[in-house]
Amino acid sequence: MTNPDAGHKIIRKLPDRPLIGERYSNAGSVYEVLSLNTEGDKAKVRRPKDGWCCIAHGPALYEMQGGSIELQWNYSTDGHWDE
Repeated sequence: MTNPDAGHKIIRKLPDRPLIGERYSNAGSVYEVLSLNTEGDKAKVRRPKDGWCCIAHGPALYEMQGGSIELQWNYSTDGHWDE
């Protein structure tokens, strides 16, 4: 399986914080932001296609080549399947 986002380069990091309830692309998948702590350095995200959830540390929005917006993070913890 190939990654449809392969080769898309980051243009710039956006100053906006991810919005709770919004869905964003990430490495060929889509994630919904379920919550964001007040400091904005942790977000609980869920992959709707299969229910995978995790805590994304350092979430940030990036403008990608072609104009799309992608949610990326430094690392994740507490990964689990939605109940």
